Amino acid sequence: MSASLDKKRHLELGGTRNIRDLGGYQTVDGRTTRWKTMIRADNLEKLTPDGQRALVDYGVRTVIDLRQTVPMLRSPNPFSGSDDVRYTHQNLIGDIPVGEMAHASPEILKAFQQIESLEGPEWTKQSYCIWLDFRKGQFYETLATLATPSALPALFHCNGGKDRTGLIAALVLGLAGVPNKTIVEDYAITGKYLLSRHIASEAELGINVSDMKWQEYRDLACPPKVMEGTLCHIEQQYGSVEQYAIAVGLSGGQIASIRESIVE
Repeated sequence: MSASLDKKRHLELGGTRNIRDLGGYQTVDGRTTRWKTMIRADNLEKLTPDGQRALVDYGVRTVIDLRQTVPMLRSPNPFSGSDDVRYTHQNLIGDIPVGEMAHASPEILKAFQQIESLEGPEWTKQSYCIWLDFRKGQFYETLATLATPSALPALFHCNGGKDRTGLIAALVLGLAGVPNKTIVEDYAITGKYLLSRHIASEAELGINVSDMKWQEYRDLACPPKVMEGTLCHIEQQYGSVEQYAIAVGLSGGQIASIRESIVE
């Protein structure tokens, strides 16, 4: 991944750590993803007024909040009452904590029971796969919004901008024809920006990461093998990212719209 392009993708706005444009990625057919079209981000709760104005000036028309209900209500998105930006809340993974899966649907309960002995990256990868398989309606709604030209440029975010945001980014880039290797790199470089966020919160968390290189932190927080395994699951279970999009309910026209919007 080009360091200069990575720096260009990262939008340094006060109160956030991990806002990145998905532009500038090469596709398998030699084209490039378009700048100022789709932006991935962490929580915007502390985004400064100057940062809010910067995103509006950047062209953002839609903000998709992927967080669960309680965090969304406790820490409202600053665009939730905006006249300049359309705000939508799409609770991508649902509100039931993993520790309370007894209240989940039988299918999701069984799926999480099967991975309860796993830890670390393997558990994370398997949880991504469960969300993809059992929250298809929510993935559809998010992708359908991104398939609406009038909604673009759009920004989507969760809390850290890693898990839920990472999955949506992977699907969008996959539909654009970006190679899996690049999708994995886009996911993993999240560690570079989450490390600075973690250092800033170190006093609260009581974990010393200040001496870590970002690559070390990446291997703990968002190791490449998590996204590699997730993309492998999509290919094994559905055939491709496009076939997954069809499985969640996107039409051929909606898929084409995402491609046409983000690729130039």
